[in-house]
Amino acid sequence: IRGMHGRNLHRFDSEKKILDFFLKDKKRLGQYLLQEWLPSKKYFRTLVIGNKVLGSIERVALKCKQRPKLPLEKRSKKARLTPELEKLSLKATRACELDLAGLDIMPDRTGRLRVLEVNRSPQFKKFTKITEINVAQKVIEYIQKKVSAKNF
Repeated sequence: IRGMHGRNLHRFDSEKKILDFFLKDKKRLGQYLLQEWLPSKKYFRTLVIGNKVLGSIERVALKCKQRPKLPLEKRSKKARLTPELEKLSLKATRACELDLAGLDIMPDRTGRLRVLEVNRSPQFKKFTKITEINVAQKVIEYIQKKVSAKNF
Protein backbone atom coordinates (compact mmCIF):
# COMPACT_ATOMS: atom_id res chain seq x y z
CA ILE A 1 0.00 0.00 0.00
CA ARG A 2 3.00 2.30 0.58
CA GLY A 3 4.90 1.33 -2.53
CA MET A 4 5.70 4.01 -5.04
CA HIS A 5 8.32 4.67 -7.66
CA GLY A 6 9.46 1.06 -7.31
CA ARG A 7 10.18 1.37 -3.58
CA ASN A 8 8.62 -0.85 -0.91
CA LEU A 9 7.68 -3.42 -3.52
CA HIS A 10 8.48 -7.06 -2.94
CA ARG A 11 8.60 -9.96 -5.36
CA PHE A 12 8.06 -13.52 -4.18
CA ASP A 13 8.87 -16.54 -6.31
CA SER A 14 7.14 -19.05 -4.05
CA GLU A 15 4.38 -19.39 -1.49
CA LYS A 16 7.04 -20.20 1.14
CA LYS A 17 8.74 -16.84 0.54
CA ILE A 18 5.42 -15.05 0.99
CA LEU A 19 4.74 -16.83 4.28
CA ASP A 20 8.30 -16.20 5.49
CA PHE A 21 7.93 -12.50 4.73
CA PHE A 22 4.80 -12.14 6.87
CA LEU A 23 5.37 -14.72 9.60
CA LYS A 24 9.02 -14.11 10.47
CA ASP A 25 8.67 -10.39 11.06
CA LYS A 26 5.53 -9.39 12.99
CA LYS A 27 6.23 -5.71 12.26
CA ARG A 28 5.25 -6.42 8.66
CA LEU A 29 1.64 -7.06 9.59
CA GLY A 30 -0.64 -4.51 7.99
CA GLN A 31 -2.22 -3.82 4.65
CA TYR A 32 -0.61 -5.22 1.54
CA LEU A 33 -1.70 -5.59 -2.03
CA LEU A 34 -0.71 -8.87 -3.63
CA GLN A 35 -0.88 -9.32 -7.36
CA GLU A 36 0.38 -11.75 -9.92
CA TRP A 37 3.80 -10.98 -11.37
CA LEU A 38 3.49 -10.03 -15.03
CA PRO A 39 6.71 -10.68 -16.94
CA SER A 40 6.08 -8.04 -19.59
CA LYS A 41 8.96 -5.81 -20.65
CA LYS A 42 6.66 -2.80 -21.02
CA TYR A 43 3.62 -1.14 -19.52
CA PHE A 44 1.41 1.79 -20.41
CA ARG A 45 0.58 4.93 -18.45
CA THR A 46 -2.70 6.55 -19.39
CA LEU A 47 -4.10 9.77 -17.99
CA VAL A 48 -7.84 10.24 -17.48
CA ILE A 49 -9.71 13.47 -16.77
CA GLY A 50 -13.45 13.10 -16.34
CA ASN A 51 -14.70 10.75 -19.05
CA LYS A 52 -11.76 11.30 -21.38
CA VAL A 53 -8.45 9.49 -21.72
CA LEU A 54 -5.95 12.15 -22.72
CA GLY A 55 -3.34 9.81 -24.09
CA SER A 56 -0.89 7.04 -23.43
CA ILE A 57 2.82 6.51 -23.05
CA GLU A 58 4.75 3.24 -23.13
CA ARG A 59 7.46 2.57 -20.55
CA VAL A 60 10.04 -0.13 -20.05
CA ALA A 61 8.88 -2.14 -17.03
CA LEU A 62 10.59 -1.24 -13.76
CA LYS A 63 11.63 -4.77 -12.85
CA CYS A 64 12.48 -5.90 -16.37
CA LYS A 65 15.94 -7.54 -16.35
CA GLN A 66 16.80 -5.93 -19.68
CA ARG A 67 15.76 -2.49 -18.42
CA PRO A 68 18.31 0.07 -19.56
CA LYS A 69 19.94 2.22 -16.92
CA LEU A 70 18.24 5.34 -18.17
CA PRO A 71 15.98 7.88 -16.48
CA LEU A 72 12.23 7.21 -16.75
CA GLU A 73 11.80 9.95 -19.34
CA LYS A 74 14.34 8.21 -21.60
CA ARG A 75 12.63 4.82 -21.09
CA SER A 76 9.26 6.23 -22.13
CA LYS A 77 7.73 7.07 -25.48
CA LYS A 78 4.37 8.19 -26.79
CA ALA A 79 2.07 5.24 -27.43
CA ARG A 80 -1.03 4.76 -29.54
CA LEU A 81 -4.18 4.87 -27.43
CA THR A 82 -5.95 1.69 -28.53
CA PRO A 83 -9.69 1.25 -27.99
CA GLU A 84 -8.95 -1.56 -25.51
CA LEU A 85 -6.53 0.61 -23.51
CA GLU A 86 -9.00 3.51 -23.53
CA LYS A 87 -11.94 1.35 -22.43
CA LEU A 88 -9.98 -0.27 -19.58
CA SER A 89 -8.65 3.11 -18.39
CA LEU A 90 -12.15 4.60 -18.21
CA LYS A 91 -13.63 1.53 -16.53
CA ALA A 92 -10.93 1.43 -13.83
CA THR A 93 -11.17 5.19 -13.20
CA ARG A 94 -14.96 4.98 -12.82
CA ALA A 95 -14.62 1.98 -10.47
CA CYS A 96 -12.42 4.14 -8.24
CA GLU A 97 -14.87 7.07 -8.55
CA LEU A 98 -12.14 9.47 -9.65
CA ASP A 99 -12.21 12.51 -11.91
CA LEU A 100 -8.43 12.51 -12.42
CA ALA A 101 -6.31 9.39 -12.58
CA GLY A 102 -3.05 8.05 -13.91
CA LEU A 103 -3.19 4.34 -14.68
CA ASP A 104 -0.42 1.83 -15.13
CA ILE A 105 -1.57 -0.98 -17.40
CA MET A 106 0.46 -3.99 -18.49
CA PRO A 107 -0.17 -6.88 -20.86
CA ASP A 108 -0.17 -10.33 -19.24
CA ARG A 109 1.34 -13.49 -20.75
CA THR A 110 -1.55 -13.78 -23.21
CA GLY A 111 -1.45 -10.09 -24.21
CA ARG A 112 -4.58 -9.20 -22.24
CA LEU A 113 -4.28 -5.79 -20.57
CA ARG A 114 -4.25 -5.73 -16.76
CA VAL A 115 -4.50 -2.70 -14.48
CA LEU A 116 -1.48 -2.54 -12.18
CA GLU A 117 -2.52 0.58 -10.33
CA VAL A 118 -4.75 3.62 -10.44
CA ASN A 119 -3.09 6.77 -9.12
CA ARG A 120 -5.53 9.31 -7.72
CA SER A 121 -3.02 12.17 -7.82
CA PRO A 122 -0.81 11.42 -10.79
CA GLN A 123 2.24 13.43 -11.66
CA PHE A 124 2.12 14.46 -15.27
CA LYS A 125 5.23 16.53 -16.01
CA LYS A 126 6.92 13.72 -17.99
CA PHE A 127 3.61 12.67 -19.55
CA THR A 128 3.14 16.24 -20.81
CA LYS A 129 6.67 16.37 -22.21
CA ILE A 130 6.41 13.01 -23.98
CA THR A 131 2.87 13.39 -25.38
CA GLU A 132 2.99 17.16 -25.89
CA ILE A 133 -0.45 17.33 -24.24
CA ASN A 134 -0.79 20.28 -21.85
CA VAL A 135 -2.26 18.28 -18.98
CA ALA A 136 -2.29 21.22 -16.55
CA GLN A 137 -4.42 23.20 -19.01
CA LYS A 138 -6.76 20.22 -19.47
CA VAL A 139 -7.20 19.94 -15.69
CA ILE A 140 -8.01 23.65 -15.41
CA GLU A 141 -10.52 23.42 -18.27
CA TYR A 142 -12.16 20.39 -16.66
CA ILE A 143 -12.50 22.15 -13.29
CA GLN A 144 -13.89 25.29 -14.94
CA LYS A 145 -16.46 23.19 -16.81
CA LYS A 146 -17.52 21.37 -13.62
CA VAL A 147 -17.82 24.65 -11.67
CA SER A 148 -19.82 26.39 -14.39
CA ALA A 149 -22.16 23.39 -14.66
CA LYS A 150 -22.99 23.80 -10.95
CA ASN A 151 -23.67 27.56 -11.40
CA PHE A 152 -21.50 28.77 -8.54
